[in-house]
Amino acid sequence: MNRTIRLLAVLAVAGMISGCSLTGTWNTVKTDPPELMEHAPFKMVTFNDQGEYSSTMERNGEMSTSTGAFTWNGFKLAITPTGGEMREYDGQMNVFTGQLILKHEHEGKKSTAWLEAVPEDGE
Repeated sequence: MNRTIRLLAVLAVAGMISGCSLTGTWNTVKTDPPELMEHAPFKMVTFNDQGEYSSTMERNGEMSTSTGAFTWNGFKLAITPTGGEMREYDGQMNVFTGQLILKHEHEGKKSTAWLEAVPEDGE
């Protein structure tokens, strides 16, 4: 009986995590290590429910924008900028904090970015 309850609890949490939607606007609030903030995928990004994104990023002190397509399976985020190459990030949605955590390796350096959802107007 206890095993059944545990299994149901694990399946419920897994369902909540994999069912989390990225739709909306997110801000990067932290990276580890902090000096790799410029390798964070976005400063701010908006994902829509048609699989498209638009983002702003900062590289070498310059702000730029990007648009393209994305896929999210609950554990991996794939970003394909318009006219660019696909990049993949290991991801997880923390259902307790509401944060999206993305992990990436760039030129042998590993980084983690924490993004928080921007509340919609009126909330």
